[in-house]
Amino acid sequence: MLKQTKLFLLLLNFALFVNCGPEKKPVDSGLLVSILSRQSDVNPSIISVTTIEKIDITNFKGICFDTFFLISADQYFMNNTTMLGGTLNTEIRKSFSSAKNCNELGFRDIGGLTTVTESGIRFNTYTCSAATSQCSDSTIAAAGFVPGL
Repeated sequence: MLKQTKLFLLLLNFALFVNCGPEKKPVDSGLLVSILSRQSDVNPSIISVTTIEKIDITNFKGICFDTFFLISADQYFMNNTTMLGGTLNTEIRKSFSSAKNCNELGFRDIGGLTTVTESGIRFNTYTCSAATSQCSDSTIAAAGFVPGL
């Protein structure tokens, strides 16, 4: 509960700072409001968010986010699914949250790239594809696809 209160205060201060500063591009305030309203729904064991897309019968591409700052992986997943009108899962694209980090899910990039959104949310980004490092069978299976089929 103390951790959630600290996160709430940090996000509130951030929102005030963003809104009181000089004129800037619009900030994703809807995301911040949604995050603040879902504090009690957060599952702290969720540490990554992954999307895998089936390109053809044997090839997949994917992206995984972990090591979040200013938001939890669970909040990021819940807000992005809600903003897109429900589930992200189709027959060719599946998204999921996990208690494993991206390396444990089979992403081979070491360290990942740090991504910062317009609203200041940071996370590490890992990718896989036929053009870069192949998506591992464990990553494909975790998304709900059958590797190689």
